[in-house]
Amino acid sequence: EQSYELLFVYAGGCQYCHKFAPVLKQFAQTNQLEIKSISLDSNLLPGFTNAKNAESLASRLNVKTFPTLFLFNKNDDKGYLLSEGYLPIEDLELNFSTLINYINGGLV
Repeated sequence: EQSYELLFVYAGGCQYCHKFAPVLKQFAQTNQLEIKSISLDSNLLPGFTNAKNAESLASRLNVKTFPTLFLFNKNDDKGYLLSEGYLPIEDLELNFSTLINYINGGLV
C-alpha cells in the first residue's frame, strides 16, 4: 500500500502553477501518488478542482512560493518539502528519490 501522498499548494492566478500542473499530474501517475491540493487565491487549476482553500494549513507549512509541493507520510502524518517553484519532471523525480532515501534513513 502506498504510504505517501502529495500536497500541492498553488494559486490559480500563478503562471508557474499552470505550467507545473501537468508535470505534477504525470509525476503522480508514474509514482502512483494521490494529490491533495490547496488553492490560496480560491482560483482553481484545471484538473485540481477539488482544491481546498486552507490558508491556515499553508501558513503552518510556511508556504512562501508558488507552486509548493509537499510529500506526506500517511502513516505518521509527517510532511516533507518536495519542491518550490516550477520544476521539470526530471528534477522532481530526483528530489523525490533523494527525499525517500532521506526519510528511510539512507544517505543523501
